[in-house]
Amino acid sequence: MNGRGWSEQDVKDTVAHGPKGKSVDKRSPKKTPPDYLGRNDTATVYGKPGEYVVVNDRTGEVVQVSDKKDPEWVDDSRIQWEKK
Repeated sequence: MNGRGWSEQDVKDTVAHGPKGKSVDKRSPKKTPPDYLGRNDTATVYGKPGEYVVVNDRTGEVVQVSDKKDPEWVDDSRIQWEKK
């Protein structure tokens, strides 16, 4: 997370502001230690385009954070942002 410009407190603060969209967690087993069980779960998106956190709805794991340091970051195409 730090490599992408996020601290643990940043993640907590972003999540505290409430959900802003939906996504899915479809990680393969090799990317899910310590249980190494693949994921096929819904996920909730917090934050805003370019500056977001994705949390698995079933496990509560943070599965993705955007790269706040990369001005050319492209949001994950699976994210469905809430309509304003």
